[in-house]
Amino acid sequence: MGFASRRERQKEVADVAAQLGIPIDCETRRGHPAKTIVKVADEGDSDLIVVGHSDHSELWGRLLRDTADRITDHAHCSVLVVNN
Repeated sequence: MGFASRRERQKEVADVAAQLGIPIDCETRRGHPAKTIVKVADEGDSDLIVVGHSDHSELWGRLLRDTADRITDHAHCSVLVVNN
């Protein structure tokens, strides 16, 4: 996903949250996705991480564990995995 696409997606998410009266902060960080998400959750003393899950082929799943799986293994708070 390109930089412009991420910005557009962040704005879309922020707009929907604002319509629902839910305050959120959107940010982009570099790094390994699972490690970075767990680190941000720890820094923010988060109670819950919500992450999407996409099924991979059997071979791909065996070679590289899914990001959602890694987050659930290492997070120090609850994790809700939403199937895409």
